[in-house]
Order: sequence, then C-alpha cells, then structure tokens
Amino acid sequence: MRDRIEAAAPTAPSFEALCKTTGAAVTCFGCALEVEEIYGKARPGAVDWSHKPTLLPAKKLLGLYRSMCRAIGSVPIALYRQAGWYVNRPELRTRLVTCHLPLPGVKDYLEEPALVEIVLHDPDGRRIARKTQVLPFGHTLAVEIADLFPAATHGLVVWRFVQPQLGSGRSYLQWYSDGSATSTHEKLWGKGEGYFAIPKVPTEPDLDIHWITVNPMRKPFRAEFVLTDGGRELERKPFELAPRASQFQTMDEIFPGFRAKGENLTVYLDGDNGRIFCYYLVHNRTIKTWQAQHL
Repeated sequence: MRDRIEAAAPTAPSFEALCKTTGAAVTCFGCALEVEEIYGKARPGAVDWSHKPTLLPAKKLLGLYRSMCRAIGSVPIALYRQAGWYVNRPELRTRLVTCHLPLPGVKDYLEEPALVEIVLHDPDGRRIARKTQVLPFGHTLAVEIADLFPAATHGLVVWRFVQPQLGSGRSYLQWYSDGSATSTHEKLWGKGEGYFAIPKVPTEPDLDIHWITVNPMRKPFRAEFVLTDGGRELERKPFELAPRASQFQTMDEIFPGFRAKGENLTVYLDGDNGRIFCYYLVHNRTIKTWQAQHL
C-alpha cells in the first residue's frame, strides 16, 4: 500500500486526490500523518502543517482542565475520546486494550491516574452498557467486551479519558477466535477524511470477506457501495446507517455472486465518508483464521 501511495504522490493534484486514487483512508490520526508525510515529501509546500496538534506541558494542561471544571461547576471534561468496532460472537470476540504509559523523549508528564469510560452501542445505535475504571500511570487496561456486556453482539464502542493524560494513549481492539488473533488501532472521534475501498477483493471460495461500517455521528449516513472490475463500474447498491449504528455484512450479502463478476475487483463506498469507520475482515474457513484491516 505504501509503495502505491509513494508512486502516486508526485503527480497527485491534491492530498484528497491522492487518497482517492490510491484507496488510502485517513480517518485515524496516525494514518493521516503518514500519508501527509509521503505527500509532503513528494510535493514540497503542498501540505499545510499549521493545523497539527501540539502537546501541551502537563502543568498547563492540568490547569486548563481545572479551570474548565470550575467554569461549569466541577463537572469532569472528556478531553480525549476514541472509538472503534467490537464483535462478540461465539466465532469471534473482542478485547479492548488501552495504555497510560510514558512517551519516550517527553519529560513533562501528567503522572496521575486517568479515568477511562467505556460505552457500548448495539447494531442499531442504542447505548447498552457503560463502564468506568481508573487507569494508573504506567499501566495498561485490557477489557473483555463479553465481560462488560455478555449479550452484546457487535457495534460501536467509545472510550474516553475523562481526566487529561499525557501518556501514550494508543489503543487497540483485538479480535480473536479459538485459533487466531488479529487487531487494529483506535479511530479518533469525528476526525479526518476517508476513502474506503478494498482493492483486489479476494475471490477464493474458502474466504469470507466481511465489510464493517460504523456510523459514530448523530445523523444517518447514506452512501452507495460500488463494485468495479479494472476500473469499469459493474454495480451499485444504496446503503444507509442510523446514528451510532453499525453494519457487519459479507461481500456476498452486498453483491451476491461477486466472485464471478471479474478478476480485478474493487469495492468502495461512494459518499461523504469523513466521519465513519470502516474495516474488513477475512475469514478463512479452511484453516479457521481471521485477518483484519482498517480502511
């Protein structure tokens, strides 16, 4: 993927065009920085770095937090919120892992415990569970979704650090079965732009391709799934998702019989994708493994 982005970057007229032509999605902070860095090196002056966030010194951040609490009556402020998708089925389960660890090279930490709030939504977007736990500095928190709410099937999961913290707050969702494990990192809430596509869709008969779409917004999301073969459009299917809802479906459900429709298939979402999350999971029925990729 990186090779494709680097090859296209010198001639891409804009950062958005680079994402669209290569299938690069930048709905997570790390991915956005990586793609922008590639584009910036290939096209000096083309990327505006002035909007990049800076790390406030711990004392200033803590002072800002306390002043905000006083201004609104000492109500805790969520300064950092992350989200993703969970699944809780017999064949595939989810573990959420988040950290409050030192950052190499950064000496000014807020070495106080962070209060982590975890909220689950069901596939229709309803909030079904909430858990709050203290995460001491220098520790890692691992939560089994099945323990949090055993009846949950899949949906949006949101976790936020209610207190400010300057540890390496990177988080991961581990999706695992009895015979395999795969993972992806967090998505930032309401950040970035995305172009969601699966190029060269696997068509082997023993592989099930699952597309996951999550709508963290408070309004419905509407788009179209598009199936192409070598750039030639074959089929479109309207798609709608309620607020906070998620969809977990196989490629056969989206485009029945897709394997027989071409040899160089690509599937993508055609719509305003800026605030949704997408993943795809490949289930190999022969060796009973799962492999994940965020889009």
